[in-house]
Amino acid sequence: MIDTAGIDDSGELGQKRITRSKEMLKVIDLAILVIAHNLFDKPELDLIKEFQSNDVPYFIVHNKSDEQKVEANLLDVIREKYFVPVIEFSAKFPKNLEEVVKTIQQQMPETAYHKQPLIGDLISYGDVVLLITPIDIEAPEAG
Repeated sequence: MIDTAGIDDSGELGQKRITRSKEMLKVIDLAILVIAHNLFDKPELDLIKEFQSNDVPYFIVHNKSDEQKVEANLLDVIREKYFVPVIEFSAKFPKNLEEVVKTIQQQMPETAYHKQPLIGDLISYGDVVLLITPIDIEAPEAG
């Protein structure tokens, strides 16, 4: 799984994050578009166009549903226009995590199980790997 930066970042670093996130569309098998507070506007619509042009299947998770439920009219528009599942979710109270996992299983294309792993040509069985995670000044501190 690859967790990318948001697509609504600003500034020079934000633009680099957005560019990197969009580059990931070339290597992923399935996208999960996470929205919250019923915000579904140009950045999300642009991403959906990118998913479609790259033939990336996707579904939508409306996070923070403990704070605000997805509005019925938004739910209808998304389902009728894009024909994708929309799942209510709360990272604080993940009661329906099984539904997210089930949707991933249903939406994952069969070809995902036959592709070369992302780093399969870089390491071999038994290799020792050191992973270094750079933290930039814009990243939030763990709390």
